[in-house]
Amino acid sequence: MELTIALIRNGMTKTAKKGCYLGTLDEPLLEEEKARIQNKAAEEGYPATQLVYTSSMLRCRETARLVYPSIPAIVLKELLPMDLGAFTGHSYNQVILDKQLQGWFSSQEALPPGGGEDSHTFHTRCMLAFQEIIKEMEHKQIATAAAFAHRDVIGNILQRYCVPRSYYKDWPTGYGEGYIFAYDVRTSTAKIKGKI
Repeated sequence: MELTIALIRNGMTKTAKKGCYLGTLDEPLLEEEKARIQNKAAEEGYPATQLVYTSSMLRCRETARLVYPSIPAIVLKELLPMDLGAFTGHSYNQVILDKQLQGWFSSQEALPPGGGEDSHTFHTRCMLAFQEIIKEMEHKQIATAAAFAHRDVIGNILQRYCVPRSYYKDWPTGYGEGYIFAYDVRTSTAKIKGKI
């Protein structure tokens, strides 16, 4: 059995426009971003779907409503972005000047400064989110779904399931963009069908 899933990144926010990492900072979409996503949706820039999931972050919920206004989105807390602790709201340039943040950024093995989430817990959570989506699709006998998530979540899911195997950096995802892939339930692997 093959399932088609679209993983779509949220639209841009004020902090993201400044080039800072949002993490669990909860912000709405920029007004101009809302208009851009609505236009893309009107031009059929997103695939048809039967089921919609979203992170609980406002930026994801707003993006989901703009793209699929007639399909109520199911909120999955496991789709939340990585909690970056004190790293939240910092730009890359700020990070490279801060020894504590720089150490975490280069290794990502230890807890982030300020009590964030460790990498292992985050990766496990991303897999649980994906497995929950697959389970519900199978249970409801639904062939297509879309999930609105964050760049780090999307990269982790694709890195884990897509063949040939890849690295997180292989999945650049712009705001309001994403990937459509076919998931083979028998082999627990996925292949990219297209980019959004």
